[in-house]
Amino acid sequence: MEGEFGDNFWTLAKASTGDQIKKWNEALESISDKMGLSLKDKSPEAVFVKEIVTAVKRVITAISLEDRKHNHVEVKKRKARNCNCLCELPDFKRTKTRKL
Repeated sequence: MEGEFGDNFWTLAKASTGDQIKKWNEALESISDKMGLSLKDKSPEAVFVKEIVTAVKRVITAISLEDRKHNHVEVKKRKARNCNCLCELPDFKRTKTRKL
């Protein structure tokens, strides 16, 4: 690992156990295998930003589809309980707050 991140990582690694270092290295290596976007040397920044926006939109669309599937299941559960209302609220725990 290079640069400021690498320097900080190795400083922390010196104070850590061998097992922790092994886990960190495995995690970092698995991340580097993931697809990513990179700004090419001669590519205009505006084009790169548009690529990022397009990628984010794809992710949001995928998340929305998952939410719709989940909500469809929840509606079926409410109908099974003979409840047609869509305004059920989740259970919230009451906690004491303190003034800052």
